[in-house]
Amino acid sequence: MTAGKPDDLVTLFTRFRTEEVRQVLPPGTAAARRTVRRRRVTTAVSTAAAILAIAGGSAVLLSDRSRPEPPPPAASAPSSPEARATAALGKLVADDAGLPGIDVRSPVVDGFQHTERVYATPVQVTAACIGTGTITLAVTGKDAELSRMLVPCGAEPVPVRRDVDLNGPDLVFRLADIRSAAQSGFAFRITAAPGSPHAPGTVADDDLAVLVGLVGGAGVREGGTMPLTEPGERFRPNGSYAKARHPAKPATLTLICRAAAGELTLQFRRTATTPDPDESAGPTGKLLAEHTVPCAAKPAAEEFLIRESLTTNIATWYRYDAPAGQEAEWAYSVSFR
Repeated sequence: MTAGKPDDLVTLFTRFRTEEVRQVLPPGTAAARRTVRRRRVTTAVSTAAAILAIAGGSAVLLSDRSRPEPPPPAASAPSSPEARATAALGKLVADDAGLPGIDVRSPVVDGFQHTERVYATPVQVTAACIGTGTITLAVTGKDAELSRMLVPCGAEPVPVRRDVDLNGPDLVFRLADIRSAAQSGFAFRITAAPGSPHAPGTVADDDLAVLVGLVGGAGVREGGTMPLTEPGERFRPNGSYAKARHPAKPATLTLICRAAAGELTLQFRRTATTPDPDESAGPTGKLLAEHTVPCAAKPAAEEFLIRESLTTNIATWYRYDAPAGQEAEWAYSVSFR
């Protein structure tokens, strides 16, 4: 190899480097590098944008969660007397937690009066009022006022409860006094007293004793029940007593008969000596009272006034008048007040 000038060596090496580099890096590599770099930058930018978007979304979500939620709109208070009466009844029903009863609701109006037939006794009467002022609810039985309830009327009902002893099957409710209670609504419930096996207004099929007041009845009561009585033309003895057991004053007879057809008649007699009845001889002695009730599948008790005193030597006789093949259940009670 012939030695040359330094400039020739530089030129040689320069040409060699260019040719070798071209062999190692084919044409277009720089463009490829630029493309890869642009892709990396684009990817990086896209990823950053996605991260920012996610971060921004998270920030917004956290901001929503941290911002106090506005309170739900308050339920509008009932404004009409009818709506207030309904709301008052709802409060009573909710407080009783499913206890069965008789429910009554009404706007507060002069002259309000309502009658309910109630068989369970004693009962509880609970009243509430929504609005303003006060009302006085009077509860009346047979010829006597049994209870008075002063009930406040407010935005929130305050229930008032009373125990009521019945002196008859019907209760009459009336507004005895109204004070500044215009546009108010009230309600009351009749429920059985704690421990009573019967709900007011509902009686089991075999509870004739309840219907005549022998079970749960108020006052001094005496009577009995007779199952599966067959028809007959003659009176038959039912019971008697010799010694004085009741005051010498008028009494109330409550009588009921359940059967598909027919009617039942009950007599009260005073014998001269002994009240022991002899069925073969038939009824004897002075007739003090005789009353008849129709028999029905869903009977209603009837009341009668016995003016003669039922004191000593009293015997009862009965007769069931119906077509052959019928059977009746009946019950009666005598109360002295």
